[in-house]
Amino acid sequence: MSTLGEAGVGGSANQVVELLTAELVGQALLRSPEHVTVRASFDGQSARVEVVDDARDSSDPSPPVLAILDALAESWGVLDDPAVGHTVWVEVETGDDWWG
Repeated sequence: MSTLGEAGVGGSANQVVELLTAELVGQALLRSPEHVTVRASFDGQSARVEVVDDARDSSDPSPPVLAILDALAESWGVLDDPAVGHTVWVEVETGDDWWG
């Protein structure tokens, strides 16, 4: 992601963040929302991406996406807030040994 790249996230960590973001946006679009918002941040150690949608369906990501999240993300979660919508967030360590 160019925003995170500009903040210093590069190489394979950036590619992992791009993959996870694409998967989460794809899952959000399957839920037929009117709006999808992607927020990204970097604290110098971890990249965090939040995908927020306003769909009425509050289902969790599909099993294949859950497997990808479990394999590649440091942590992830789902938040449902009627005022904000359905948010799936993911955090990725950006160090040289990010995959453990």
